[in-house]
Order: sequence, then C-alpha cells, then structure tokens
Amino acid sequence: KGVGYESIYEDQLNFYKDKMDALNVRYAQQKNNKFEKVPHIIFQHMGIQEYNDAFNATASGKAILLFGKQLETPCPGLVNTGQFDLMKSLNAKGMFVGHDHVNTFGILYEGVLLGYGGQAGNSNTYYLNKEEPKNGVVITISGSDLKLNAEPDYLDKQSTSEGQKPSGGNTGTNTPSDDS
Repeated sequence: KGVGYESIYEDQLNFYKDKMDALNVRYAQQKNNKFEKVPHIIFQHMGIQEYNDAFNATASGKAILLFGKQLETPCPGLVNTGQFDLMKSLNAKGMFVGHDHVNTFGILYEGVLLGYGGQAGNSNTYYLNKEEPKNGVVITISGSDLKLNAEPDYLDKQSTSEGQKPSGGNTGTNTPSDDS
C-alpha cells in the first residue's frame, strides 16, 4: 500500500453491480428494440480518479465544465478500480461527492455528470475561499430516462453581489439520454 486515500474495494463494486443487476431485472425497459438499464445517480464521499481526468479534459473540449470551479486538486483513492467504467456500463447519469471540501465544479465527462455537492461546512472547520460562498447543488430529475439538471445554489446569497451567483461556468445541464 502507498501513502494516500484508500480506493473503493472490489466487494463494494460487486455489491453495486449486484444491486443494479437486480434492479435491471425488475425495472429495465425495452426501448427501440434495445434493453435499457435503469438510469441512476451515485452519491459517495470520495471522488474517483476520473474527476482529475474530467477536469483536465475540459481544456481540450473532451469534457464540459457545467458549473463551479476547481479550488483544490481532487483527492481520489490511489488505485483506479474501474468504478467509472462500471458506472457507465450500468447507465449511471451522474456522481456527486464531497471529500474535496472547496471544489464546486460539475463536469460532463463521457456522458456522466461528475460533480461536487458544494461547500456548506463550518468556515472554522474547512477552508472556504472568500470569493466562492457556501453552496450546495440542486439536482432536478425529470422523465423516466432520468434527465439530470444540476446547478449550484448559494446558501449565503449576501456574499455575492445582490444575490447573484458567481460566474464559473454554465449553471446546469441535461445529461444526454440515448434518444437525444
């Protein structure tokens, strides 16, 4: 083992796959003569290595910064366990994490929205950039194909000029569905 954070374990990935397989047996639908797995969103504490890949890919246009900023380098586990590829194969539409307390971004990367839940911690506990007020993310889900819209919601609107959201990218998107 090296120095750093632990990665998600194989038994956790197997648990996720087994639960999604069971949901797919029960709820998956035929759409355009194609078996469509149940769309879903993942919430977990620690990000995965693809958060770094996604942010780096915005420079080349291979990923789209939808909202927020990178205010610290994402700190995923040391080992890429294949969770992102598994998520895509199981039809995950988004993942939201919180480990990196000051990052506020949401990036559309390879069809999956990788985002942070915002920074709502006590300013005495976590570093908060004074230019980026405390915030959360409002996630709106619509339709059976899980069109996902996420945008920051600033908890301390007085920290911004006249309650306006600071700039830092587009505020929200719909993740693409297979038929769009």
